[in-house]
Amino acid sequence: MERIRITNWEEFQHYKDRDPPWIKLHNHLLINYEFRCLQDASKLLLILLWLVRSRLEGDIPADPTYLKEMTGYKAKINLKPLLDKGLIECYQDASSVRASCAPETEAETETETYTVKGDLATLEQQNFEKARVLYPGKKRGFKSEFENFCVKHKDWRELLDDDGLERCVQTLITRKAYSDGFWPMFQTFCNQSRYEEALT
Repeated sequence: MERIRITNWEEFQHYKDRDPPWIKLHNHLLINYEFRCLQDASKLLLILLWLVRSRLEGDIPADPTYLKEMTGYKAKINLKPLLDKGLIECYQDASSVRASCAPETEAETETETYTVKGDLATLEQQNFEKARVLYPGKKRGFKSEFENFCVKHKDWRELLDDDGLERCVQTLITRKAYSDGFWPMFQTFCNQSRYEEALT
């Protein structure tokens, strides 16, 4: 079954040991670029998804019928804007995260899927996504992270032609490189080439 993962869920979850009776709705949303770019219907859907997630032990089933029953949402369930902005991620149960989720249509809900650049068709994209998913700190969506990486690093093809970035992240996790538990945003980690710390 395809499921929805809320990006940076820990930012909204109040309790760590049990399902929260309420979630935090930070006023920084008012200045969050990705959130402000959404249509009002998508903003509402995102907040409803947060509420649904707060009642579950795991991620949310990506079933439009289930989502409508849980939320009372009357319009079509359209997850694409939330995926495009990196506010949610979709995956097939135990498989790796991917930017898809079938949109709700009039008759069927399982025909069309949305992809990011050919569903991570290139080796470089796949290697980048493996490192991004493994990274313990906060992240944005794949598309914005990958494009930023390519802009900031002129040699990005060489950096991503194997699983070196993923191995660097794994090495830093194993070493407990950030013993205080604070990992910088993944974009900052990449922009500052902090993965090179694994090579020393």
